[in-house]
Amino acid sequence: ASICLLQMGRLTEAISRLETCLKEDPETSLDEGLVFNLCTMYDLAYPDESTSKKKVLHQLATRFGRQGFNLESISAQ
Repeated sequence: ASICLLQMGRLTEAISRLETCLKEDPETSLDEGLVFNLCTMYDLAYPDESTSKKKVLHQLATRFGRQGFNLESISAQ
């Protein structure tokens, strides 16, 4: 749904959709695909603030990421 919102030009809603998934159930929803998409959307929507937003995402992934979660997917962004 988030990618569809992005393609419709509704970037803020797309970000909100992914962030809501993470807030409601971080252990289940946190995966590399979601993180990659969210980092990319942060770069598009908040070019000056994306680094700080990615740091928060990295902290979430460190805490809730499943075994084998690739933290490089966040820091490489």
